[in-house]
Amino acid sequence: MEMSTKSLLKEVDEYLLPLPSYPPFIVKGQGMEVEDQEGNVYLDFMSGPGVLNTGNCHPEITKAVQEQVGKLTQCPGNTHNIESINLARKLAEITPGDLQKTFFCNSGAEAVEGAVKVAKKYASCKGKPGTGMVALEHSFHGRLSLSLSLTGMSGRKKGLGNFIHPASHHIMAPYCYRCALKYPACDLYCAQSLEDFFLSHLPADCVAAVIMEPLMGVAGAIVPPDGYHKRIREICDKHEILLIFDEVFAGFGRTGKMFASEHFGVVPDIMTMAKSLGAGFPLGGVITSPKVGSVIEVGDNYTTYGWNNVVGLTAGLKNIEVIEKENLVKNAKTMGDYFLDKLKESVEICPFLGEARGLGLFLGVEVVKDKKSRTPDPDMAKKIKSGLMGKGHLVGVTGNYSCVMRITPPLILTKDHIDRFIRDWNTTLESVK
Repeated sequence: MEMSTKSLLKEVDEYLLPLPSYPPFIVKGQGMEVEDQEGNVYLDFMSGPGVLNTGNCHPEITKAVQEQVGKLTQCPGNTHNIESINLARKLAEITPGDLQKTFFCNSGAEAVEGAVKVAKKYASCKGKPGTGMVALEHSFHGRLSLSLSLTGMSGRKKGLGNFIHPASHHIMAPYCYRCALKYPACDLYCAQSLEDFFLSHLPADCVAAVIMEPLMGVAGAIVPPDGYHKRIREICDKHEILLIFDEVFAGFGRTGKMFASEHFGVVPDIMTMAKSLGAGFPLGGVITSPKVGSVIEVGDNYTTYGWNNVVGLTAGLKNIEVIEKENLVKNAKTMGDYFLDKLKESVEICPFLGEARGLGLFLGVEVVKDKKSRTPDPDMAKKIKSGLMGKGHLVGVTGNYSCVMRITPPLILTKDHIDRFIRDWNTTLESVK
């Protein structure tokens, strides 16, 4: 017998520690659609969030996982398995530049922690006197101790000051919409602020790495201006500091390139990945260049799951094969351009929408009190989200100001899906005025 939403919510309060979750209670899904326990069907414009680039229960991935579960679910102890080699080889083929050596783990937060570990050991081996880390304001890198320290969102750290690592620092984010300086007249001051940080806060030889999302996801689909990434890369190279790109959210085709960094022509020394890597299974990874990875010794990295998790590894490899076979990277670009144009049209006529932005199917729309002040309006964002849910669409609300509608559907999205969404989006905007 199916439980009512009311009774399920009572059990959530009784048995689970608080989570940022809300009804509906989803019980099954296929492709773009998910269904709750009351039989209501929704189009999923969050994908997990950002996890299901190939959609829910893709038949080829489902079949591969079923076969693997019937053969081997977990590789014992420290023994080798073929699945980890197959996926690592594939990642070396599709990641930019000379990224080649991978460590598998369980999640994006673990991947970030692993990347920082590699960077700090590399700095130590190179004789650096300190191992500080520099991240961006508005960034999100996870909710473990170190990854939370690097996250540039204080709301995620409420009451957790004694949980935060002191060697994490932050510089100005490339958030053009909310910057008092205007691009390009600003001459990329947000990037130049890294040099200013070395002068005012921590000498460059005390910094192990700079970590950043090439496209800032939880911040609200923030796309840095042209030239930003190259300027950061130049500064890092000048001071012999490693550059880490966190592609946990943006990777595997979401932005219309296999990895977001490819839009900007910059190759990092270390890259993190997770979310859509595992096609819904817990799987993360850290990939490095051979030079950087050479400092890691046996015993430096280990996890109970990760490279032993043969089911997740199988899903990961099949997921990439599906993305390639079905041309989903190209579809993300084509559908994303069409989608963004439609959202920009709504921004032009709606007084409380400030900006629509994004790359591929990684889209965000700022909700504001009015276009002139650009004052964030989180309450209106919640109303829009609720209205869309009532019409059968699931979207996210994100950003430091909780005022950005985040739209990250599976890459199998079609023009019909977009047209239906835009029709209901416009109706919702009218109803919440």
